[in-house]
Amino acid sequence: APITAIGAITGTLRVGSTLTAGVLTPSAATATYQWKSCNTASGTYVDIAGATANTYVLVAGDAAKFIKVTATGTGSYTGTVTSVATKAVPTPITAIGVITGTLAAGQTLTAGALTPDAATATYQWSSCDTLGGVYVNIAGATATTYKLVPGDAAKFIKVTATGKGSYSGTRTSAAVGPVTAAITAIGLISPAPQVGALLKAGELTPSSATATYQWMICNTATGTYVDIAGATANTYRPVAGDATKFIKVKATGSGDYTGSVTSAATKAVPTPITAIGDISGTLEVGQKLTAGALTPAAATATYQWSSSDTADGEYTDISGATAKTFTLTLGYVGKFIKVTAKGSGSYSSTV
Repeated sequence: APITAIGAITGTLRVGSTLTAGVLTPSAATATYQWKSCNTASGTYVDIAGATANTYVLVAGDAAKFIKVTATGTGSYTGTVTSVATKAVPTPITAIGVITGTLAAGQTLTAGALTPDAATATYQWSSCDTLGGVYVNIAGATATTYKLVPGDAAKFIKVTATGKGSYSGTRTSAAVGPVTAAITAIGLISPAPQVGALLKAGELTPSSATATYQWMICNTATGTYVDIAGATANTYRPVAGDATKFIKVKATGSGDYTGSVTSAATKAVPTPITAIGDISGTLEVGQKLTAGALTPAAATATYQWSSSDTADGEYTDISGATAKTFTLTLGYVGKFIKVTAKGSGSYSSTV
């Protein structure tokens, strides 16, 4: 009896998978088989050496080719029938490169290059608390890139590519990590700046963050700040040369933290008053005493006059005596007088 037909080839069309010849008509027919391949669906098919069973395991060399199978009747069956061609065998993805990008919240990771280069794929990013643990898919993370979120901190990350279109196979990258936490803010410098007084960098966010520091200075509040040589602690003591300038501090994450944040600028560092001249005036009741000139001469200050029973004794502030001048009254006969100037406005220190 003649074999009149052969059904469609079945099986997963993927290198390494087994294809099975379709059912013969009549179904009781016996036959020998020959599998064939071609670079085009309608071209000339060539026998695949040794592929003479009713099944065939696809090999790497079949990638991008079309497959048919011919059945030739044996025993009491005659005739030859050839199946319709399969679709092109997808080319397997054989590798995925290393993930690139900065391992910190807010940064974007990129999946490594596929092999072959032209491969198309779908992606799925996954994470795990340990390098060798069970990785869990990250919901919605299905692009070639993935932007790390704060919840990824301390985790390890992988990406899986699954071939699509004319490509097949699944490849998962090596893990990267752990992801570091990003420093997102730094508080205000405190206290108000003065030459010789210690400044401290504001608190970091998150508060557990570790960082290195660099203090910076500028002639104007909004100008270009330059690093202060050697000022790399979380504190800084302004020097005389910093007077009239503005100060910032930059914190850069260290250890398990990344990212850089820069503080708001301080107010201008006040110029210190370095001296006050001798008091002038006649030391008699009813006469006016005047505080000596300040250094620098342009300095502004508040004043406080004081008195003592002895030249080297303890001086007590005179209530209400806060002007640059002070008029002596009867109560100060026999006493010694001093005046203290405290910088105001853009001036600081006390003399």
